[in-house]
Amino acid sequence: MFLPGSPAHPGASDEDLAARYRSSGELALLGELYARYLSLTYGVCFQYLRDDEASKDAVMSLFEKLVKDLRRHEVQRFAPWLYATARNYCLMQLRAGKSRREQPMSHLTNGADVEIADPLHHQELEALHDSELEALRVGLSELPTAQQRCLRLFYLENYSYQQVATNTGYSLGQVKSALQNGRRMLRQLLTVRT
Repeated sequence: MFLPGSPAHPGASDEDLAARYRSSGELALLGELYARYLSLTYGVCFQYLRDDEASKDAVMSLFEKLVKDLRRHEVQRFAPWLYATARNYCLMQLRAGKSRREQPMSHLTNGADVEIADPLHHQELEALHDSELEALRVGLSELPTAQQRCLRLFYLENYSYQQVATNTGYSLGQVKSALQNGRRMLRQLLTVRT
């Protein structure tokens, strides 16, 4: 992990460091930027994962992910983008861990003594997960087009408000309104179905 020290670019904004890293690929810039948010990123990861070691691993994996992602994406506001990236990463870890927990392997001395999860229980859980995803997909498809586009870009593609506005041609106010109304309508649609 990065140890706090005297930063090489103390007056540089987050966005400036991200832009400079994007153009140069200099890891020291990314390291300085990430060091600013190290404890906050750990806090987000711990909030979702509730495990110290898993959270530390997630922080390091996120740094490795940022090495690639910040070279590909132009980030307008680094802090919210990093928060969304960390949150999504942790949610993916939880989903992956959920399926691993359903098939526990006991660490016994005899390799033949392996606990196997009930396959019917596992299928029921997969069906439940699939039905939730299907309900979300159907719910999204029932929203007005503007709300669909804004929700997909903002939450699934991690676009900023400004990037959504640029991509869709909507004003910033229209984007925020579409996101707020889309979330509300989607929540109502999903509540009715459950």
